[in-house]
Amino acid sequence: PSLPELNVIVQANNPDLINGTGDDNTLGDFAMTSYYWSSSEYADDTGLVERPSDGLRSGGSKQISYVVRCARR
Repeated sequence: PSLPELNVIVQANNPDLINGTGDDNTLGDFAMTSYYWSSSEYADDTGLVERPSDGLRSGGSKQISYVVRCARR
């Protein structure tokens, strides 16, 4: 998913995160402290990854394994 779609997935499954009262460790099988790939690119050899627990975004090397979530439009 794109970064906005990834955020919708997280917020739709745990709306308490928006007001700071949610569990920031797990969301079903969604590990909130792991980095997730987005479909957005940072550079030719890096993509954007995001950690749902704090919204931290970073460029992730395409040679490193990160978690992936599917999104359907």
